[in-house]
Amino acid sequence: WGEYHGFIEEAKRRLLATSSSGLLIDLHGHAHAAPRLELGYLLTDAELNLSDATLSQPTYAGRTSIRSIAARTSAPFVDLLRGPASLGALMAARGYPSLPSPADPFPRGDDYFNGGYTTDRHGSRLAGAVDAIQIEANFAGVRDTAANRVLYAQALADSILTFMERHYGVSLRR
Repeated sequence: WGEYHGFIEEAKRRLLATSSSGLLIDLHGHAHAAPRLELGYLLTDAELNLSDATLSQPTYAGRTSIRSIAARTSAPFVDLLRGPASLGALMAARGYPSLPSPADPFPRGDDYFNGGYTTDRHGSRLAGAVDAIQIEANFAGVRDTAANRVLYAQALADSILTFMERHYGVSLRR
């Protein structure tokens, strides 16, 4: 546990020595009934159920694991979470239904992981320029076969690269 978090702290230190921001992705798998990805930004079910107008108020962006990019980008906060250029929208466009996203903006009473200890500790909620998103992946069609894991990894990598380009202004493609 200590080595794991120490490694992340050292990686963040090295990243910020040469860059002004970063994004940590915390990957997990879930066994919830809904077959979709759950993207955790430290917002509760009740908060995600709020209207776009309410959720766009600065107080909500300031309580998330992507506080840093929300403060630096010109995009409305709600667009980062569930707009057409959100990570959820990018994954959904690649065939992986995601919450939050334009098609699935809030849990509707279903189980939902909103982000855990790693997302809270290493994301930008309290301070810093490294954001964090927890991704909980369903099993069927994502993690159930080697071929599906490869397809998921490719879609996730491409979506993260596109998200970084659009919101961080950084191109990591070769």
